[in-house]
Amino acid sequence: MIGVELTGYIALVVLIVANVYYPAMMIARTFFKGVSEVKAFFNKYLGLHMYLNFIGLFIVMIHGHSAEERNIVLQIAMLLTIFMAVAGFTMYQKANKMGLGRDDTLYHAKQLVFFAWFITVLIGHAIL
Repeated sequence: MIGVELTGYIALVVLIVANVYYPAMMIARTFFKGVSEVKAFFNKYLGLHMYLNFIGLFIVMIHGHSAEERNIVLQIAMLLTIFMAVAGFTMYQKANKMGLGRDDTLYHAKQLVFFAWFITVLIGHAIL
């Protein structure tokens, strides 16, 4: 069986690669506005972003399940991870056509939720 540390590192790498999408897109919008090749690249990367986040979620679940030590902070981080992945998937599937507003579908991308998740992961692992 894959070790707890290894699954943690794999999840870290997968989630970093998946979530570089947003800052890279913001930088590209600033410096390469209107370039069709850049738009095409980020349209393809959006799908990769979604699938890598689900793969990362699966690996994080394995990591959390196989860990011998847990705490409430890491459990909150797990809930935030699940929330962001599900909210991102529904946004990707254009759930706003079912009557949800743009703000309802963008919660997974809000910086506040991301920073709350990041801080809970750091604090939760520091407590261990």
